[in-house]
Amino acid sequence: MKQKTLIISLLLSIFFSSCDWYLEKTMPNTRISGVIIDENNNPLENTYIQVLNYSSFNDYFIVVDSAFTNSEGRYEIEHKQANMMGEPIYSVFPYKIAYIPLLDYDNEFKRPIVRAEYGKKNEIDIVMKSLKKTTIHGIISDKETGDKVENVKISIFYKERKNTGERFYIDVTTYTNENGSYSIDFYNYSYLYYFLKIEKEEYLDNESEITIEPEQEGEVNIELEKY
Repeated sequence: MKQKTLIISLLLSIFFSSCDWYLEKTMPNTRISGVIIDENNNPLENTYIQVLNYSSFNDYFIVVDSAFTNSEGRYEIEHKQANMMGEPIYSVFPYKIAYIPLLDYDNEFKRPIVRAEYGKKNEIDIVMKSLKKTTIHGIISDKETGDKVENVKISIFYKERKNTGERFYIDVTTYTNENGSYSIDFYNYSYLYYFLKIEKEEYLDNESEITIEPEQEGEVNIELEKY
């Protein structure tokens, strides 16, 4: 039995090694390079460049490669496909705090991106617009009594897909004052979905979607229910 298991393990090892060799010899590299600048043609250093691959099976994209821009705003990525599951659909997306790329919205990727040709040399320059913060203010009160609630914790999280469970918290938190009022600001990227999370002892947690447009100011008043 042990000998049979050993033989099977050896055969599998040979098979996967052969697959790696085949990929190395037959799968073309996709080369992507370019320059990231702001609206005034200034290079944007340390911009995080993502190469995304869309999966129609999962209706989702994954990051398959990445790089950062240098002091001249330039980046270079050479990516080799990791499997033989058909020709990938690549796109490029830049990320930098307080900036948003000036790109067309892609319905398949469900975000603004620019596509890259598989197995080709792609030169992709992108302009990014500076982004002002969105400000939200309001009052937190007790639903039953109408009393203003002090020291309520307010934080913000976002989702890349509105109906998925995966969430990412951003480093922004505040608390209501003695009048139950609060104000919080953050960089609101139009391709993400943002939510306020409200927490206070003796009360049920409250999560509310933020529908205020980027760079705008809006009011969100919330009533909390006790356990």
